[in-house]
Amino acid sequence: MALSLVRKVRAFALFLISVNLGLTIATYIHIGKLLSNSRSNSKSSSSSSVFPLAPINYLEITAATFLFFGYLYSLFANLLKLNRVVRALLLSILAIILLVVNIIFMVDLIKDNKTSDENGDVSNTNPFSCPPFAGDMCYVSNANMFGAIITGLFVLVEVVVTLFVKEKKKEPKYIYDEQDDDDSDGGSIIVF
Repeated sequence: MALSLVRKVRAFALFLISVNLGLTIATYIHIGKLLSNSRSNSKSSSSSSVFPLAPINYLEITAATFLFFGYLYSLFANLLKLNRVVRALLLSILAIILLVVNIIFMVDLIKDNKTSDENGDVSNTNPFSCPPFAGDMCYVSNANMFGAIITGLFVLVEVVVTLFVKEKKKEPKYIYDEQDDDDSDGGSIIVF
């Protein structure tokens, strides 16, 4: 069975979202370990928060997870058909949240990277370069940031494709153009 254009785009979007979700999970597991290590080293009762991350981080995790399950459902479990406009609205909201959160992270990273020396001269270094002591997680977090932006843009493209491309349903072809109800001639209608 050949996949239609909309299903091919959804399948590729699911692939991108799966990669993005994997990078998001890896990044926040590492950040969670760093936070728990710093909390155990400081041993202060003031840092024992139930939610150690900022709310914007939880927003990114939630949007990536809902996008993943939404696309899994749209490809493999069509039990309940949503209206195309409602589906487009829900996925667009999640994609825009994912885009905005990661653009905020990127802008903050660029702002934090500006350094000033003793003379007050501001020098700009590459905000996305990883120092040698940072390890591989720096590359994973940068890939998460850029991957989430690419995923959000592609989800918006998929929503537009879904809204404007109408799939044609094939009607069965009959050998006989006229269908007689009595079947008195002994012939039958063959459907291809």
